[in-house]
Amino acid sequence: MNLKHAFQSVLAPRELRISHLLARLVVSIMVPLLAFSALILWRYSEAQQERAEQQAVLGARGLARDIDRDIRGIIAALSGLVTSPALRSGDLATFYEQAKPVAALIGAPILLRDAKTGLQRLNTRVPFGSVLPASDASPITNSVAASKAPVVSDLVFGAVAERFLVAIAVPAMADGDVRAVLIASVEPERIVSVLNDQSLAANWITAVSDRNGAIIARSRDLASFVGRSTNLLEASTGPSGMHRVTNLEGVTLLRAYQRTEQGWLVAAFTPVSFVDGPARDSWLAFLSIGIISLAIALPLTINYARRIASSIVAVANSASALERGEVVPVLKTDIQEAVQVAEILSTASIRLRERTRKLAESGARFRSTFEQAAVGFEQTGLDGRWLTLNNRFCELLGYTREECLKLSPESVTHPEDLLLEAPLLKRVLSGELPSTSLEKRYFNSDSQVVWVRSTTALVRDVDGVPLYFVSVVEDITTGHAARAVTARLAALVQASNDAIISLTLDGLVETWNPGAEKLLGYSESEVIGKQFRIQQPAGSQAQARALFDRGKAGEAFRVETELISKDGTLLDVTVSVSPINSEAQTVSALSITIEDIRERRNWEKQLLLLNRELQHRVKNSLAVVQSIANQTSRSSTSPQDFRDAFQGRLQALAAANDLLLRTASAGSDLDTIIDEQLAALLSDPAAQLTKSGPRTSLPPELTVPVGLALHELGTNALKFGALSVASGHVQITWTVEPREGVGELTLIWSETGGPVPVPSKRRGFGSTLILRGIPGAVVDHRLTGDGVVCRISIDFANSIDDAAAQ
Repeated sequence: MNLKHAFQSVLAPRELRISHLLARLVVSIMVPLLAFSALILWRYSEAQQERAEQQAVLGARGLARDIDRDIRGIIAALSGLVTSPALRSGDLATFYEQAKPVAALIGAPILLRDAKTGLQRLNTRVPFGSVLPASDASPITNSVAASKAPVVSDLVFGAVAERFLVAIAVPAMADGDVRAVLIASVEPERIVSVLNDQSLAANWITAVSDRNGAIIARSRDLASFVGRSTNLLEASTGPSGMHRVTNLEGVTLLRAYQRTEQGWLVAAFTPVSFVDGPARDSWLAFLSIGIISLAIALPLTINYARRIASSIVAVANSASALERGEVVPVLKTDIQEAVQVAEILSTASIRLRERTRKLAESGARFRSTFEQAAVGFEQTGLDGRWLTLNNRFCELLGYTREECLKLSPESVTHPEDLLLEAPLLKRVLSGELPSTSLEKRYFNSDSQVVWVRSTTALVRDVDGVPLYFVSVVEDITTGHAARAVTARLAALVQASNDAIISLTLDGLVETWNPGAEKLLGYSESEVIGKQFRIQQPAGSQAQARALFDRGKAGEAFRVETELISKDGTLLDVTVSVSPINSEAQTVSALSITIEDIRERRNWEKQLLLLNRELQHRVKNSLAVVQSIANQTSRSSTSPQDFRDAFQGRLQALAAANDLLLRTASAGSDLDTIIDEQLAALLSDPAAQLTKSGPRTSLPPELTVPVGLALHELGTNALKFGALSVASGHVQITWTVEPREGVGELTLIWSETGGPVPVPSKRRGFGSTLILRGIPGAVVDHRLTGDGVVCRISIDFANSIDDAAAQ
C-alpha cells in the first residue's frame, strides 16, 4: 500500500520551477537524442558490416561468373577448332598452324591427345615435331572419352610446362566416337588476372580452390600457395554464402564464397577486425561526446531558466491587464519573444473583432456564390457521403437536393471512374497532391451518362486536420462527344493508306499522315510547318499553282496527275482537294488526299497489251485455219477424207491454242503437249506410248507448230503405222543441250511393232506439216524395217536454263 502511494506521488501533476522543467527538458531531449543517435550508429555499424559482407559475396559471385565466362569462351574456341578439316583428315602440321593463333587468342597453350592411347600428338607450347613426353591416358582424357562432352579438370601438374595447370578438354568426334581430345592448358596466372579485376577493398584477399580443396589461384602470394590444400571448403556447403573461420594462425576471418559451374570455390576473405574496427572506434567517440554534452548543457539550462521565468511573469501580468481592459505596458526584458507576446496581446482584441466581422461577410458571399453558381458544388465527408450540394449540381443529376442527399456518390458514379478517383483522393488526403482534376461520368435520374470535369480539394481546420472534400463540377458532356468524334476522324486519317495532308492558305503543311510519308517518302518532321513543294515533272508547276488557287477559292475537285517522290520515283496519282471552312464559312485551310493509281495504270496498260495480243492471235489463227483448209482440200481424195483430216487438224490446233492460252507467256510444257495431242489416238496409253526427257517449256511461237506435227505423226501411226495394230508401240524421247546461249531441242519419234511401212507415192499436207511446219526446225523423217523414225531438231532460247537444270 505504501508503494502504491509512492508511485502516485511521483506521477501526480504538480507545479515545478522553470529551471527544473528546462533541466528535465534538456535531459528528455538529449537522452532520446543520444539513444536515437546510438541506434543510428548501431544500425550504421551493422549496415557497414552488412554492406562489406554483401560486397564480398557479390565480389565472389562476380569473380565466379567471370571465371565461368572465361572457361566457356575457351571451350567455345576449342569446340570450333575441333571441327577443322585438317584434324579430321589427320593433317597435324596444318592443324598445328591453325591451333597456334587460337592458343594466342585464348591465352593458353593447346595440346592434342589420342583418345585411346592418351599420347600427345602435338603441343603449341613447343614447335611442331618436337618429342613430347610419353604418358598413359590422363584422367581428363578418359573423362572426355567417357562423357563425349567438354571437361574442366582440377589443378594438375603439366609434364611439358613443368608447373601447375588447369586443363580444359573438348572431344574431337568421328563417326559418333571420341577420336582425339583437344586440351587447353590454363595457367593459374590467367585466373589471377581475373581475380585482380575485383572491386573489393584493398584488405580483401581472393582465392580459387578446385573440387579437392587445392588452391588454383590467389590474388596475393600465388607462388607460395598454388597447389597447397586449403580450408576454403570448410563450412562451404551451399553454392554461395558468408561465414567466419579461423585460419592456421588463429586469426578470425570473414569469408564470402561462390561455387563456379565446375564446382570450384571462389572465396574472398579479410580479418574480422578490418570490418568491426571502425564501428568500435565510432562507439567510443559517441560516448565521449555524449558525456561532454550533458556536462555543458545542464548549467546553461539553469541560467536560462531564471531569465525566462522573470519574462513569463511579466507577460502573465500583461495578459491580466488585457483581460481587465487595461492598456498593456511595454515590457522591459532581454527576451525578445516576451516583448512580442505583449505587443500581440495589446492588439489581439482589436484584430479579433475585425476578423469576426470579415468572416461573417465572407460567409454570406460564399453562400450566395455557392447557391447561384453556374457550375456544380459538392461537399463530401471523409466517409464518402455528401454533406452539401448546390442547385446546379442537383440539376446535372436531375434530382432535388433532398433526393441527392439521400443518395451516395458511389451509387451515381460510373464504376470505372470510381476506381480512377479513389487513389487520387487518397493522395490529396495524404497531402501528396494539393487537388485533383478528373473527367468522370455520373448517371442522372434517367440513367443517362453525364460527363463532368470534377476538380476536388481538401478542406482542413487550423490544425491541419482534414475536414471534408470540396468539388467544383462542370458539365462537359457536349464537348466530350465532340472530342470523341474528332479522335475517331484523326484515327481514320492516321490509319489510311492514302496520303492525307492539310495546308494553310499560305501553302504551309499543317498535318502529314503515315500514308503520305509512305507514298511520298518525306517524314513528318521534314515537312510540317514548311511549304508544300513536292516535285513534279517539268512543266507541271503552273498546273499545280492553278489547282491550289481553285482550292483557295472554295472549289472541291479531283484530278489525275504525276508527282515525284523523295527517292525520284515517278508516281501516277489522283489528287483530291477539299476546302476546309471556318466557323465564318470562309476557306481557312485545304485538305488534300493523294491516291496512288500506279497499279491501276499498269492494269490498264496490261489490258491494252492483252487486247492487241488477242487481235494478233485471232488473225494468226484464222490464217492457219485457212491454210489448213486449203492444203487439206488439195490432198483429200473425197469429201469424207477431207472432213476427217480437216476435223483432226482443227482439234490439234484447238488443243495447242488451248494449252498456249493456259500457259500464256510462260511457255508450254512439252510433256503436256504430247499428252494432249495423242490422248484421243491411244486406246491403251500405258502399253502404246513411252515418253522420256527433261522437263522442257516451249516458247509460245513453237507450241502450235510442234503440237500439229505431233498430231500428224500420231494420225499417220494410227492409220498406217504402229498404232494401227494392238502390238504396236511409239517411243518419244527428247533432250535439250545448251549451245552458244540457246537451247537445242532434239525430239525423236520411233515406231515399233507395226506393219512394215510402205513409201507413199505423193506427199500430203500432213507430211508438209511434219517437215516444214515448225519454224527453224531440222526434220529427218525416215522409214525403217521396224517403222517410222522422225528426228526433229529445234533451236530456242526460252527454257534453256530450266532444261539444263534437269
